[in-house]
Order: sequence, then C-alpha cells, then structure tokens
Amino acid sequence: MTHNNLLEPLSFDPEASYVLALEAKLEADEQASQAVYSDIEVDSSMDIFGMVYRVWQGMKLLGVFFRSPVDGKWVTEPFCCNNKKRYDTANQAQAAIIRAWSHR
Repeated sequence: MTHNNLLEPLSFDPEASYVLALEAKLEADEQASQAVYSDIEVDSSMDIFGMVYRVWQGMKLLGVFFRSPVDGKWVTEPFCCNNKKRYDTANQAQAAIIRAWSHR
C-alpha cells in the first residue's frame, strides 16, 4: 500500500490470519484459566498431624492438602475423586485439587 492511495485493496495473508487467530485463542484460554482460579480461596486449620490447607470454591470444599512429615512432599486429597498424589510445592498441590474438579 502506498501512502498516496489509502483506498488501495489490502492483500490477504493467510499466515498473518493464522497468527492472529492463535493469539486470540491463547488470550481466551488464559482468561478462562484465570476465571477458574478467581473465586478459589485457601484457608488452614491445625490437625493432630500438623497444618491442613483447605481449598474452597465459594461454599464448596474442593479438597485438602498437607505437608508429609515423612518426605516433605505436599499430599493432595481432592474430594471429587480418590486420587491422592504428592507434589514438591504447595502451589502444585493446590492446582492439582482445582484441576481434579475442573476435569469432572
């Protein structure tokens, strides 16, 4: 396109169109993943074995996680399934509980 003729037709670039569509999809996915976490809250309570962290979505208790005194790993107990797993960080444990519910 020249600066003198602004009414010159634009050429269609399929690669640019693909990139724009991909960027829009990635942005939509990012916003959707943030929406899943937006109403999640974590609180804690003392148990006879130590601190237990509870993951809530509104009034629904999604599950609990705690640090194992044996190996220091974070153990998850999502209440939607019988799927205890161990993680290196508390953030990984919390995300695993949320994922267990989102894949139901």
